[in-house]
Amino acid sequence: MIDKSGLVWYFEKETVPSKHGFVHFSLMIPTIVFAGPPCGGKETLQRILLSQFMIDKPIGVGDLCRREEDEQSDLWKAASAHMSKTRSTLWPDELIAQLLGNVIETSLRESTALVFDGFPRSRRQISLFTGVAKSHGLTNVLLVHIHAKDSACIERAEKRKRPDDVRIVERLAEYNSETVPAIEQLLGMNSILPVQYLRFDGNQPKQQALEKGAKFCRTIGELLELVPRPVMAL
Repeated sequence: MIDKSGLVWYFEKETVPSKHGFVHFSLMIPTIVFAGPPCGGKETLQRILLSQFMIDKPIGVGDLCRREEDEQSDLWKAASAHMSKTRSTLWPDELIAQLLGNVIETSLRESTALVFDGFPRSRRQISLFTGVAKSHGLTNVLLVHIHAKDSACIERAEKRKRPDDVRIVERLAEYNSETVPAIEQLLGMNSILPVQYLRFDGNQPKQQALEKGAKFCRTIGELLELVPRPVMAL
């Protein structure tokens, strides 16, 4: 269940369960999952977070797949063969898991936290995400849910006029039917993957959202003990 008060604790901060017993919270790399509707302010909140803390750019599955296609990698060739055979537009789960595993291994060596952009976004991807997270020891997970009304998202799409925004109504319908139930499902899997939850109001005017977003991201940093970016001397 999603607590509309804005903050849900699913376990004590000091310890979390693992297959090896209880492990101290601060010893595990934080994993942040951003979820929210298109044009809901997710990108803005991520930029603020990355400007405040030592975190690499968010991991977006769509971007990763497009990069593999551009590079004509072995993974892309395998995915392409599967999609041609099955007449599907989706990569098979096992190849997505391998793709995410490769990126996570690199990020674990180079970053102090992982950020997933809009993944998992459907019920089908929940088991994929939990499997990848558990296999890489990502048990310190925070779900950041940006809540915004459809009307606010449509108004922003009409103003910024990006190519994909012409499908805003369709994309919002997909989000409401696919991603919202997935969020509920992920939060209900506490026995499999403990998840903390924070909710941000994406209906605010731009300047107010920037100000509150900065404070909100500092709360994330304190909650997960993120490493702040050094302040450059003038």
